[in-house]
Amino acid sequence: PQQKAEMYPRCKLEGVDLVSEFEYLGISGGSTKRDSFQETVAFCAAQLKAKDPVEAVVCFDTSRFSRADSNETSAAIWQLRQAGVNRVLTWERWWDFRKEED
Repeated sequence: PQQKAEMYPRCKLEGVDLVSEFEYLGISGGSTKRDSFQETVAFCAAQLKAKDPVEAVVCFDTSRFSRADSNETSAAIWQLRQAGVNRVLTWERWWDFRKEED
């Protein structure tokens, strides 16, 4: 609930239309092998295939995206990029996977 309370206004401010939500209730961001994370990737891949790609994912903080090691996190980012997603919006800022500094 706290993350939603923070991110709904942030999405509105940034002009982001939410098309689906995936909750990771009580599950650590220590691994990207979470069922809901994989559902997110699968949803994005299906949207790309349907020619209605998801442009970005929204999560409260990068630690909610992943706290796994750099190899696992890189693999998760690559999965999302293959599904057409290149950006993440957090409470702090936009992250762009195409930019080396991000």
